[in-house]
Amino acid sequence: MQLPAKEVDCSQLDEVTATRWKQALEHANLCALARTSLSDKGCDLTQYTITVEDGSKLHQVTFDDLTMTEPLSEIVERLQAE
Repeated sequence: MQLPAKEVDCSQLDEVTATRWKQALEHANLCALARTSLSDKGCDLTQYTITVEDGSKLHQVTFDDLTMTEPLSEIVERLQAE
């Protein structure tokens, strides 16, 4: 089952909320992560893809429940709460 994509546009958020999102993304250090990090263990794992656009820069990471770092988990939880 594929859930609909969630989008957060920091330019449309108040300053405090936008800053929190930016800090969460910086903490996750997406640029340092492998583009794809999927486990070969387990089945029925949820797969996530996060795409960040910053001006002309685009970075995307794909991971699953077993390869998710704590900072990525925080981002996923925030997106699910939206």
